[in-house]
Amino acid sequence: MCLVLRPEYVEATPQSATIKVDLQNTKPLAPDLFGIFFEELNNAGEGGLHAELIQDRSFDALAFASKFAESDQALRLEKEELQRLDASASHAAAARQLQNYTSGESPRQQTLSQSRLGDMWKQSVAWAGRANTEMSLTRENPLAPANKVALKLKTEEGGGGVTNTGFWGIPAVDGNAYALSFYALNQAESSQQVKVWLSSKDSISVYAIASFEVESSEWTRYEAKLESNGTDPKASLEIVLENPGTILLDQVSLFPAENARDASNPWPFRQDLVEMMRYLEPKFMRFPGGCYVEGGDHLVNRFEWKKALGPIEGRAGHANVQWGYWSTDGLGLYEYMQLCEELKTEPIWVINNGISHQEFLPTAQVLPWINDTLDSIEFITGSPNSTWGSVRARMGHPEAWGLRYVAIGNEDCGHPYYLENYIAFYAAIKSRYPNIQLIANCNLDGHAPTEVWDWHVYIDTWDMWNRRNEFNNYNPQTSHEVFASEYAVVADGGWGNLKAAIAEAGFMTGLERNSQIVTLASYAPLFVHAENHGWATNLINIDNHRAYGTPSYYVQRLFAKDAGVKYVDTQVAIKPTQHVHNDYLAAATTCIDADCSRVCLKVVNFATYPQSINVTVAGGNGAAWELEEDAELVSGPYAEAENSFNDPELVSITSFTDIGFSNGALDFEAPPMSLLRIVITSSPAQYQPAQYGPDIASAQYAAQELHIASS
Repeated sequence: MCLVLRPEYVEATPQSATIKVDLQNTKPLAPDLFGIFFEELNNAGEGGLHAELIQDRSFDALAFASKFAESDQALRLEKEELQRLDASASHAAAARQLQNYTSGESPRQQTLSQSRLGDMWKQSVAWAGRANTEMSLTRENPLAPANKVALKLKTEEGGGGVTNTGFWGIPAVDGNAYALSFYALNQAESSQQVKVWLSSKDSISVYAIASFEVESSEWTRYEAKLESNGTDPKASLEIVLENPGTILLDQVSLFPAENARDASNPWPFRQDLVEMMRYLEPKFMRFPGGCYVEGGDHLVNRFEWKKALGPIEGRAGHANVQWGYWSTDGLGLYEYMQLCEELKTEPIWVINNGISHQEFLPTAQVLPWINDTLDSIEFITGSPNSTWGSVRARMGHPEAWGLRYVAIGNEDCGHPYYLENYIAFYAAIKSRYPNIQLIANCNLDGHAPTEVWDWHVYIDTWDMWNRRNEFNNYNPQTSHEVFASEYAVVADGGWGNLKAAIAEAGFMTGLERNSQIVTLASYAPLFVHAENHGWATNLINIDNHRAYGTPSYYVQRLFAKDAGVKYVDTQVAIKPTQHVHNDYLAAATTCIDADCSRVCLKVVNFATYPQSINVTVAGGNGAAWELEEDAELVSGPYAEAENSFNDPELVSITSFTDIGFSNGALDFEAPPMSLLRIVITSSPAQYQPAQYGPDIASAQYAAQELHIASS
């Protein structure tokens, strides 16, 4: 690789360092160390991973934004309050109040206008009426019990209708086909001719068209394939009434045709994003949050897995208030498990334990929540003859999935009732599913049984670099396992720059070195939509048709590639005649295979100058080592370099060939701000590693980076 370097990269004199790899000194590497964390924020799912191209397909976001859903929200809050009351006078009073909500006081219909939408939630509104159209929301004839709101369109003359702009545009591609479906009913005496256009935003260009005759006064599903004759990333879908009349619309959906394996149950994922996830080779996926699990400040907005089952028209969706937009719940527990299966990765299912940011359910009232969690585990792992396993089977997956991890809550330590609620959940889950590992939100040692505890950190680059030694002093014989489920540079990482990625690479060498303590780790967040960049640094940036990885994405890929089975003692030293202390170099070595015939060395240079490195491999019993392939490099032209849609691989993985190798020693110059991955191989017949008893690896636990100071 040839880098065009800025002056600050080349003014400093290269420093000299040595790295000593000791194959006689190894310890087990956690088998599931590096994975991914998906949360519905930054429109990661809605408008991102979820392949649905229509925003707000069932008009619930529009209802929420226009305050039409206020009475539903109040009703739901009241129902939850009733569950907390005992059979007392207050209960009877609350019941009378609940009756008021259901006796016709809620608005049955609301005409939408710009003035009404002026005081909106920050959710963007994707629906707009065409000229000569009265557009209103109604509950008068719901499509499904959980789908109460429909859109009424009334026009006194032909040409009225409604337009959806998708998620900041519908990405039409010339020659591509799209699966359209919607429900409609006719409220007029004569049939209504309806045309659906895939068109430019200004309606001048029409890329595809389908025609329907809507006659029935009952809800009817309509389908068509739209084949685009033009490319336009900002296209719209227009539903046009050719004649005067009134119709109701609901569940308007548009998927890429390749996703419509089953027209009534399309494959829910955007395939280019699935492939980007696959390149990360994740050993696990944590989902669905994060704060998304908690519902932000109020439990009423939490993710409820049972309401996200079955056909999409029967899913109510909910307000993702924490992150400011509507969730259709098109990605439910079933879909998350499908994704884990597609990626061949372990699921880590995060459940709500009765706690949000501002509401805390007392332990005496969490039994329904515990039962809900047990039901979810049965849904995932139960036989097709079990109560919830049969629901999974009816959705199309009779085979049970596996589940090894359940996380009880998210960032809830310190909140009222968390400790007590955790103990109640722990006891109930363990009694029925003793082999599931439970993840606490913090180290509860001395207060409750702790198998694995969750550790989060969002900091600046220098702090992240120094955290490579964070877990050095933990003793695997006495310490609980750690799940570093959320870590990233945020303070000075721009939108995801090289300097942040290299600091994270340094931190990850510490994770490998201490993987007997940190057994699971994932960067966060995973996705961010260009039109909802609510979180500064993320792994993958997307819009409605493109995606690129940040420098951190490529660091994660190199660490996950052939992750290995053993950690090899790796010591870093600076020649004392040249440099007193080295705070800018880190390294980690792993055995890719059990007999250590393939060894992977990661070298991280956090300096803004190159470093001359000499690597020696000890303990190979005289084996003849050789480079397996060209080394791989993540680096860039300057520390603040960022990828973009216009330059998506400014920082990426490239080949690095400038390595000298003789007599088992490697010599090379590590570029400034870089991560190098080097694989060397030896014939198994030539090299047999030393055999150790079961206690040797733990006795060698304290091996750390060695800094040699000048005397």
